[in-house]
Amino acid sequence: MALPCYSAQAHGGKIISLDDPAVVKDLAALNGTGGNAYVGYVLSTMLPDGSPTGYGTLRRVTQRVAHDGAVTVKVTPWRDGQDTGQTITRALAIGDNPTVVAALAATGSVFQVKWELSAFDAPARLGSGEVTIVDRRSQR
Repeated sequence: MALPCYSAQAHGGKIISLDDPAVVKDLAALNGTGGNAYVGYVLSTMLPDGSPTGYGTLRRVTQRVAHDGAVTVKVTPWRDGQDTGQTITRALAIGDNPTVVAALAATGSVFQVKWELSAFDAPARLGSGEVTIVDRRSQR
């Protein structure tokens, strides 16, 4: 559920809703026209891996992306505070399954995941997610 946020226009006395879901571009006019498309992203906090050796492989991430229209989802794993360069992109159309699954192979000690949402024409929201981290063997 969105929290309503309003602002008052300095000249003209209009009250503007700042979280209008119909406006999906930055710097759009008051009526929602014009503006520039933007890429919204979130970088997760450090993922708990529970690995006894402190070293493992991020193998899979699953994320719910609720979308009311088309959206492009880009998943990038981070290891030890650095972008791995491994990127998986999924294009979702209206009515597609909102669960995005990405198979990865990032080895390190501390992991994060960056989710980018672009090319959306309606509201898109990140929901619950899940990660799979495989512990690295310390002996043979």
